[in-house]
Amino acid sequence: MEGDLGQGAVAFPTCVKYRRATVGRPTAAASRRSQRVVNVPVLDQSSVKQFLKENRDIRQIIEDRVNDCFKRSLNGRALNPAGRDMKDIVTYYAWLSRGTAVGARTKGQGIDSIGPFEGDKKRGATVFATSCTRCHGADGQGITIRSHPSLWAPPLWGPRSFSIGAGMARVRVAAAFIHRHMPFDRLVAPTEGQAFDVAAFVTGQPRPDFPGKEYDWPNGDPPPDVAYATLKKRAGP
Repeated sequence: MEGDLGQGAVAFPTCVKYRRATVGRPTAAASRRSQRVVNVPVLDQSSVKQFLKENRDIRQIIEDRVNDCFKRSLNGRALNPAGRDMKDIVTYYAWLSRGTAVGARTKGQGIDSIGPFEGDKKRGATVFATSCTRCHGADGQGITIRSHPSLWAPPLWGPRSFSIGAGMARVRVAAAFIHRHMPFDRLVAPTEGQAFDVAAFVTGQPRPDFPGKEYDWPNGDPPPDVAYATLKKRAGP
């Protein structure tokens, strides 16, 4: 079965079709144009074919990567890897990646680290109130982005937010993303210290669990900001 490029292009930015079936929440983390640098582009995701999933020490194909995002970052259910919906998304990835060398790093790909700093939740709450609520709402549950009415800013905590197993649930990952890419309209970019404060505030809020998270980092080497215990303890000196 071949995927439909048009369906994949429609599905990816908005996930309207898949949101209803699998996640039940707005999905603007990779919103609008997936090539846009500030949205952590997915160019080359199809051409890479396989990915090392560090927190599971396994190799993933692109379909695994998509489903991992649905389950962890979108707190939803996995798609059928051989189904029409998955084929459409993978076809769109392939179209986006055309002309990109296999294994090449695309500008904006990944989230480069900053700091680290010790985040302060109280300061973070203040910055959130002044810089983040116009898109994510005072309650952190997401609203329509005023400057881009077709977009939703996603919930940052609560039952419709990303799970504790998502990369964004880690303070350092969230801080780097906030510093480099938020706010969406970039009226005033946060400093690295402010980004860590906001990240500490946001990641400290309640969010959905991720069953099986205890099996992450099987080599006993979880990053220091992983917010849950794993069965394989970090090896001591």
